[in-house]
Formats: sequence, structure tokens, C-alpha cells
Amino acid sequence: MKSKNEVSLNEALLALKVAISNAWADTRRQIKASGYDPRIVQTAFGQFLVHNVMNRIYQLNEDYESMKAELKPNNSNTAHHVAIRLEDTLLTVSAIPHENLRPRAALFREDYASRQGFFEINGQNRFVAASPPELSTPTKTYLQILHGPKSDDRQQLG
Repeated sequence: MKSKNEVSLNEALLALKVAISNAWADTRRQIKASGYDPRIVQTAFGQFLVHNVMNRIYQLNEDYESMKAELKPNNSNTAHHVAIRLEDTLLTVSAIPHENLRPRAALFREDYASRQGFFEINGQNRFVAASPPELSTPTKTYLQILHGPKSDDRQQLG
């Protein structure tokens, strides 16, 4: 029997959906309260949104023991992305400008995707799922959660 803090992949996806939706609302409130010129809002909204999404997802650690959100640094340690671990599934979240587009190229996404489904031979001469060096458990499945704006309102989740 699952404890109340254990989540299935479907429950995790729902929690992530709510966190992303709340991050969009957080960003709209911040932008409105700031009084930025509309030309500044064009670039500021996306920057605020990235950080609000990471923050909302990272805060899920307080509610779910079996879902672990980690802030992973880039190679130069100047920025981070959020990686969510649920058993042998790894998820990342990316904003896209339009539903027919994909996220910009990023080394971490390529690395995670290239390691999914790969195996290595362990010390007991057995095949085991390989994982990126910074992850403590093997990854069998890598999923990207994509979110973006409505086509008619860039500040509303589409």
C-alpha cells in the first residue's frame, strides 16, 4: 500500500501541471505589480516565468517523498534547470513559444535523452540501466514537459 506521500506518474504529472499553472499566475502578478513598460514586459515575462516554474516545482519536494525535484547546474555553474525524479523516470520542464515548436537546444536535455534506455555492465557482470553521472538512480524513461502561451495572449498558459 502506498503512503500518502508516494505518487504515481499520473499523480506526479498532475502536480507538475498545477505547479506550472501556478507559476504562470505568479508571473502575471509580479509583472503587473512591477509597473514595467510593455516593451520591458516582452522580455521580463519569460525570464520571471522560468524562475517561477523552477521554484514552484522545487517546492513540490515538501509535499511528495517519492518525487524528488533537484536544481541541476549547467557546466559553468551560472544557471540551473530543474530535474524531477520519480522512480526510474526523469522529467524536465521547458517553455516553448508556440505549440508546434520544441525547446531550444540544451546540453542537459541531449544528455538525459541520450542515456534513456542505455545499459551498462556492472561489477557482477550483469546489465543494469545506465544513468547520467549526477543522478543517483538509473533512468529508464526521460520525459520533457512542455508548456507555452496561448496564441492570442502571451501571458496566459496555453
